[in-house]
Amino acid sequence: MTARLDGVLTVTARGGDGAAVTLPPPVEWELVRSFDSPADSFTAVFPYEQACGGFHSVEAVMGERRLFYGGVDETSVTAGAAGRRLKLLARGPGAVLLDNEALPWIYTNVDLQRIFDEHIKPYGFETLVYDNNAIFNHYQVQKGMSEWEVLYNFARNASSLPAYIDSEGRVVCPSEWPPAGSLVVSNSVSDALRFSSVKVTDNRYSPITRFVIRDEEGVYSYSYDNPEADALGLTRIRYLIPSVEYMQGTSGRLDASLRVHRSMLGKFVAETVCPGFWDVALRDSARLDTGVQIYEDLFVHQVRYRLSQDGAQTFLTMLDKRYV
Repeated sequence: MTARLDGVLTVTARGGDGAAVTLPPPVEWELVRSFDSPADSFTAVFPYEQACGGFHSVEAVMGERRLFYGGVDETSVTAGAAGRRLKLLARGPGAVLLDNEALPWIYTNVDLQRIFDEHIKPYGFETLVYDNNAIFNHYQVQKGMSEWEVLYNFARNASSLPAYIDSEGRVVCPSEWPPAGSLVVSNSVSDALRFSSVKVTDNRYSPITRFVIRDEEGVYSYSYDNPEADALGLTRIRYLIPSVEYMQGTSGRLDASLRVHRSMLGKFVAETVCPGFWDVALRDSARLDTGVQIYEDLFVHQVRYRLSQDGAQTFLTMLDKRYV
């Protein structure tokens, strides 16, 4: 049974001097956690009659549990009929890895640990967790890639599973999924998480059915087909210049297979709105019963908590677990 998150949200902001300010209870707030982002986001609006500014960091605690900690991206103050309002936008510690561009480079004989040491560790992340210290003969850091993309793409290409930052601030690069929780979302099953609305989308524009691949001679001489192309009944072709780690022989097929896999990730999307705040974790396995159809083996891709004029709500986005 999924546990409810109870308690008053207490928000504390700090300036550059470290002095803490406990803000009034927010009139509205939203916390978003997404599996494909290393940084949670937090937005809140407060009644605030005093002069303010210069906040560098913010912490949000509900009961005994810290829901969010991160750096402030923006504050704004408005005044109107409803009074003076302070709006605060913040992101978690992983934001620094998105905001900094990596030095373009071509590595030779580089392993996962070195990528972490050179692109992630300088920003204060001390621990890398992995099952396999993968190595590539060549790996290219392209112009415009963020520091996070450098590690994320390396890990994804090595194991096909995405890297993420866990609740302890560790960077995790799994070759197999670690144990996760499970939940049932249904309005008819006892002890299930109830929903006020549900939306299930079949995105037929998302899948790619074939990659035609350029070889070492510069000729598009071979291809990779989506194994589900016939069942999809689609034709959607792309031309691929493989990443440098996949240039030899026909190893570009591995690059293409990863890209096909990712294109399938967005095909099925289930979204639910659940009244109240519920303790749902990213990567949890989910079963959705819409009342008309049951969907098994889903994967919690995003959790969004929102307090607004509609009350307390938990928004869940679930994808097909086979393609994560």
